[in-house]
Amino acid sequence: MRKGGNDVDIEGRIKRIEQALDHLLDGLVKQREQIGSGVAVDVAGHTLTAKARGRR
Repeated sequence: MRKGGNDVDIEGRIKRIEQALDHLLDGLVKQREQIGSGVAVDVAGHTLTAKARGRR
């Protein structure tokens, strides 16, 4: 985060902190979506393997 200097008021600092937190939380949400997609693919793969073994 950039320093605003001594002449920046508290409202400006709070706004920059809020924006940084918004970006951080957006990144975490996207990361969780990717993890969820990976888990779904893994579960589907195991399910298909189990069904294939059952047909033998």
